[in-house]
Amino acid sequence: MGMQAIQNHMFLVTKTDEDDDGGGGGGGGSGSHTRCSDKKDNDDDGLVDSADPGCHSDGNASNADSYVPSDSDEQNGGQVLGAQTSCGIYVDKYLRRGYKNDAEAVKKVQLFLNDYLKLKLEVDGIYGSKTEEAVRVFQILHKDKILTPWGVTASTGIFYLTTQTEVNNIMCPDLNLQIPSNLINFTASMIN
Repeated sequence: MGMQAIQNHMFLVTKTDEDDDGGGGGGGGSGSHTRCSDKKDNDDDGLVDSADPGCHSDGNASNADSYVPSDSDEQNGGQVLGAQTSCGIYVDKYLRRGYKNDAEAVKKVQLFLNDYLKLKLEVDGIYGSKTEEAVRVFQILHKDKILTPWGVTASTGIFYLTTQTEVNNIMCPDLNLQIPSNLINFTASMIN
């Protein structure tokens, strides 16, 4: 799938999640705006808003309770050499449309997708068609780490081993989780 197709795919996901009211604008400002809720990566660390540890009072992007959307600085605090990092596994559940999913894990995935893909998914804890479609877009954007290890080229929309690993590595790069090995393609194993 080419970049234009991915962009069109992302546009469809965005437009189906919330109608565009055509509003916009707003003028200048002093530069002290709330950078932790503007859907931008203001400190060039690849993380946006609630996904950025710099927008959390405890520096832990995995802790939804510590997110401070009114923070005007996405800068992560300095780290003492040898000090332990404050982030960890962001999502530890496997998720799939049509299954009984952990609602809190689904909410974390929805928050991540909203920040990472600049979407407006409803954070409702339901792994429905819009969440599945956003996961598909994410899988395509990270196909080398998510799809290729399975030997597939089409996205699945299933939040499973490689998708989970990639999200956790994005949320906490210090984890440096490796792609799981010995993966068995589910669909290939079902064909006899």
